[in-house]
Parts: sequence; structure tokens; C-alpha cells
Amino acid sequence: GSSSCTTQDETGLQKDTTINGENDIVFKHNIMLQTPKCACEESDSFKKLLHRVNGLEEEVNYLITQCTQGCCGAGGAVGVDTSCTGHGTYQQATCSCLCYPGWEGPDCSLSSCPDECNDNGRCVDGKCVCH
Repeated sequence: GSSSCTTQDETGLQKDTTINGENDIVFKHNIMLQTPKCACEESDSFKKLLHRVNGLEEEVNYLITQCTQGCCGAGGAVGVDTSCTGHGTYQQATCSCLCYPGWEGPDCSLSSCPDECNDNGRCVDGKCVCH
């Protein structure tokens, strides 16, 4: 979920901050609104401000769609084997592999046992067990 907080600083600017707890993204915008003294909808400055606010909203919405997949995006991080070479599980939240015991490396392709225990034993959970 997300939370929102509206505050006003010493300059009179209203600050509205929205925090999305899932991705730790903070959107902050400052908009100074004055008390209307005329038909604002017809004023050029109001129209320009409205155009800028709408543009900002579109940009924020675009950013939100780009960030919904975590750091990886829909296709995963560049250069990361999401199959983890069959020796681990891919973690979308960290864009990395969580290797099974006995395997290591960014794609879990490296055996944790050096040189396959030099033919003097077998690799069990990343440790050499002698014959």
C-alpha cells in the first residue's frame, strides 16, 4: 500500500508526499495555490498551471507503470539468467538468483566444491565429503 502526507512549510508552499512501501519510491511535488480573485478557468496563468499539473500527472503515471515490476522489469535484469541454470530460484525482488546449497555465482552455475573435490569425495551441500 501507499501512504500520503500533506504539509505546509514556512514559505506557504503545500507539499504532498506519497510513499509507495513496495518499491520505496517517493513522489514529492510543490504547488503554490493562491486564493482565486477571478474566474480562474479563463485565466492564462491558470490554464498554463493546469497544463503543467496534467503533464506531471502523466509522467508520474508512466513512472509507476515502469516500476511495478521491481528493479527487473518484465524481462528481468540485463545479463541475468532467470533460470539460474537449474541450480537456484530467481528472486524478482532482488533481480538475482538464490542458489541451492552446493552452488554459487550470479547464475548458480559454479559448484561450491573446489575442483569437484579432486576426485577424492563427493560434493554435499557445498562441502566435500571424502570417500
